[in-house]
Amino acid sequence: MINKIDWSFRIGLFLVAFAWFSFNFYELTMGIFSFVKPSRSTWPIVVENVPGVWGLGLITAAGLIAVIALLFYLGKQDLSKPEAMMALRMIIILEAAFFLCLSPGWIWRLALRGTVSQILEAILPTFIESIAIPAVLIKVFLELSPNKPAQGAIKWSLIAGTVYVFVYWFTNATNWIGAVYAKGLDYVILYPINMLSFLVTVVCLFALTLYVAYFSKRSVGKESLTKFDLKRVGLIITAVGLYFNLIYVLWLFFGSVGGWGSWYAWFLGHGTLWALALPLVGLPLLFSASGSGEYVKLRFSKGGVSSLKRKRLAFFLFLAQGIGTVFYTVFSAAYILAVPSTTVLTGVPIFRLLLCAFGGLFFVFILLALALSAVIEQEA
Repeated sequence: MINKIDWSFRIGLFLVAFAWFSFNFYELTMGIFSFVKPSRSTWPIVVENVPGVWGLGLITAAGLIAVIALLFYLGKQDLSKPEAMMALRMIIILEAAFFLCLSPGWIWRLALRGTVSQILEAILPTFIESIAIPAVLIKVFLELSPNKPAQGAIKWSLIAGTVYVFVYWFTNATNWIGAVYAKGLDYVILYPINMLSFLVTVVCLFALTLYVAYFSKRSVGKESLTKFDLKRVGLIITAVGLYFNLIYVLWLFFGSVGGWGSWYAWFLGHGTLWALALPLVGLPLLFSASGSGEYVKLRFSKGGVSSLKRKRLAFFLFLAQGIGTVFYTVFSAAYILAVPSTTVLTGVPIFRLLLCAFGGLFFVFILLALALSAVIEQEA
């Protein structure tokens, strides 16, 4: 029998997959509309936009496959192992192809001998994304074979996860550094909010990358997913999502501090904002039994107290996921309802009010969940 905490995990996993699919579908739609803009010159469209839109089409297809597969999982009609393996391999290879489609962009910009700011903000990030991620994803794809032991696939999945977090850090850090180069040091020194955002991006996200590398190194050699410390997996997923939520909430409450710049343009216009939804699946994993491979097994004492705590925890998780879902729904609506315009409706008072209210609450609930999981671990 599936308990309520298991349901929170299943629902969270589906919601994250749907967020991934829906935001990429929006990006694909906007990419298609960009072709009809008369102000765009021919060569940039051919060299950058066309491969980019192809890539967005591929990753949107990957998201759709993930949503369909997880609908079966959500409905307790789990796919067979071969079916799940086939769906996962298709998602992985489509994701790899998407990042490969970024290559013409940085090659084109490099050939034009871009400025220092362009190198930091566009060329280096897309170079790393288009090389590192496809390399590890293709290796994972090859290892995910019924004829090979699971140990190899697990090893390279851990490496791929580490590379992803590294890429998140590298792309955001280089864009912040590029913004400081263009605006000057006063852009962070004179504005505490920008200083906080800069330090969290450059220092804290790098520390998280090191932790992920450490976790992956310790976990290499596991023969099955049931041997994983899912609590730590949940911590990593939640921490990545917390980073995006923190930066976005800071912008909601304080606006473009120091004036609009390339950092805000990058963060608010980049396709990784679907990661705002990551805590929806990370939070339930925070309360799994370490090393048990069972996210439904909590470290509470036996008897009525345990049952009461389980009910309260399930309610807390559903409440947090509900707030996060409303927040992400309003966030998505602010983008989608403006199509085909590139203007986002976050400046409209009703959208801004709802985003501030639910975004702030969701951020607080993420912090509460992290604190609660730490307390439970100490009591165990």
